[in-house]
Amino acid sequence: MKIKGKRILILMVAVAFVLGTQSFLGCDLAGSKSDDSLLGYWKSSYGDGFELYYENDQLKYKQYDDATKTVSFAGIVVNNPDLTASKGYIIIQITDTGTWEKTVGNYYAVHWKDFTGDTVKQAAAYKADGQNNGVPTPEEAATEYTVTNGYYQIYGDYQRQ
Repeated sequence: MKIKGKRILILMVAVAFVLGTQSFLGCDLAGSKSDDSLLGYWKSSYGDGFELYYENDQLKYKQYDDATKTVSFAGIVVNNPDLTASKGYIIIQITDTGTWEKTVGNYYAVHWKDFTGDTVKQAAAYKADGQNNGVPTPEEAATEYTVTNGYYQIYGDYQRQ
């Protein structure tokens, strides 16, 4: 009876170990993707996309022109957006001018809405005669780049990749 009890105990420990390992490996410890947040890579049916990810404990944003990930612009997220909310703004300090030739060091914004977990509508700030290359401070970006100020007229439909 003692040997049979030990075998059962060893079997239970092994099963617990396997289940625990699978659970742990399913976690996203780097914060690169989460089904309940905007973290990760998003792409439209046209091939353009954007990505929110952590690098060196900093939240970063990249906008892409196409499916080959040609960078439109990129930078560090400087506000504290709730990436699980159905809508919101992301304020970015530009670190890569990309093909859109944003000014490095300036602050720019994107807006999202209708976030469902797998799909989202997103737009970069733009309006005719607007400050489309960024502004000097994050506070100015937060007050300038708003829907009520006429930015974000056209949203892209993006799907989690």
